[in-house]
Amino acid sequence: LKMVLKYDYEVFLADRVAGGVELLREKEPDLVIMDIRMPEKSGIEGLQEIREINPFVSIVMLTGYGDLETAQQAIRFGANDYLQKPFDAFEIQAVVKKYVDRSRLFSRKKQAQEELQKMTQSLSREVGKTNKLTSLGAASSELVHDLRNPLTIVRGYLDLLNYELKEKQESTSAEMNEYLDQIERNVVRCAELVEQCVARGRQLGDI
Repeated sequence: LKMVLKYDYEVFLADRVAGGVELLREKEPDLVIMDIRMPEKSGIEGLQEIREINPFVSIVMLTGYGDLETAQQAIRFGANDYLQKPFDAFEIQAVVKKYVDRSRLFSRKKQAQEELQKMTQSLSREVGKTNKLTSLGAASSELVHDLRNPLTIVRGYLDLLNYELKEKQESTSAEMNEYLDQIERNVVRCAELVEQCVARGRQLGDI
């Protein structure tokens, strides 16, 4: 596996579940490839342990001939896919690319959500400060300029959506709906904040 993948990816190796879990915590990989038959702990036990630590990392299980039932059990416990040994080099490269892309897309989405939440909280505080300034007879136009950051995040969601539609046709409609909901909610929120700021500015001749 390392010989096949090392030219395109950074590959970390462990010979048992405990070592793999340690690497998972330290390196935060995009993809875990694990054999079902492992020393000390089985791949199924390792899969369950990994899912407790990280419910989102992509996991592909390797299984020998005749272990189809065990592989299906792995899917039930949260594996994303399984491959039978001996595997084809081109097949493993395609599978790895698919799930690495999936994990990186999820990371971008999660980061965008966190940034969006921070910006929304910041804007809410700014609205509170603007209310206080208005009560004192002064208004600030800084709130309008602060809207650039969350609007940039919204644009990021649009980019993610376009990427999914063009390149990730296997994504479910639920994921598409989630992106659309994120965009709609935050566009509405930003629009409301702009209207509030502009209305206050007009009252005081500041905007």
